[in-house]
Amino acid sequence: MPPKPKRRSNADAQSLLGLSASLAREDLLQMEKLAAMGRLVAGLSHEVRGPLGTILGSTQSLQRNPALPAAAKESLARIEEAGKRIKSLVENLLGFSRVSLTTIVRVDLCSLVESALELTDFETRSRGIEIVKSLDRKAPMLNGNFNTLKQVFINLIGNAVQAMEGQGGGTIKLSVSPSPDGFGAVAEVADTGPGMPREISDKIFEPFFTTKGKKGTGLGLWVVSRIVSAHKGRITVESAPGRGTTFRISLPAA
Repeated sequence: MPPKPKRRSNADAQSLLGLSASLAREDLLQMEKLAAMGRLVAGLSHEVRGPLGTILGSTQSLQRNPALPAAAKESLARIEEAGKRIKSLVENLLGFSRVSLTTIVRVDLCSLVESALELTDFETRSRGIEIVKSLDRKAPMLNGNFNTLKQVFINLIGNAVQAMEGQGGGTIKLSVSPSPDGFGAVAEVADTGPGMPREISDKIFEPFFTTKGKKGTGLGLWVVSRIVSAHKGRITVESAPGRGTTFRISLPAA
């Protein structure tokens, strides 16, 4: 006769309960930190947007004065450019403050990716970019906030479009499949852009790091990583000069 399975001892059971409670406390603490940071950012954004709007409005109005010297117009143009950069930073921070997991639903990752593609369709078509989809409907359902997760893919598609700017087109490949390790579902966004060296790809999820010069804020991918992290997922990037860039997102099954 096969040996009877050993019964779990009370000590083992207590240990598992203690571990479960500890993990629950860590999850709650992380959510509280995110909520507190969101409130802080939202408050700061509100205080900055009002004065900033006044500055931008005034500089734009002054530039329309035909009697203004050329040197003054150049100075005002630089002020306006700096103001728009600050505005972009504030909007990105405000977007982070709205990352909320209060509305959790069952999410079909394939449908979510298709929804993101619908919103970016004009941008990709107008730039001659081909979209290639490989969406495995066998990928498991997720627990998450549909809108915040969709923002992840909108952002990544937008980054891919910008990476291929000046190439006269390109290809973005989007795939969804079950995780090989059974963790949940994996989504990939790959482009045929110029790619990045290791010293850059290692830093792209850091706040305020950007390769776009004055056009970038360095917050887009940071916000993406925070959203994925809040959903207990992982995001990684693979890139090399001349080989394009692939973002890989792993999210746990419901």
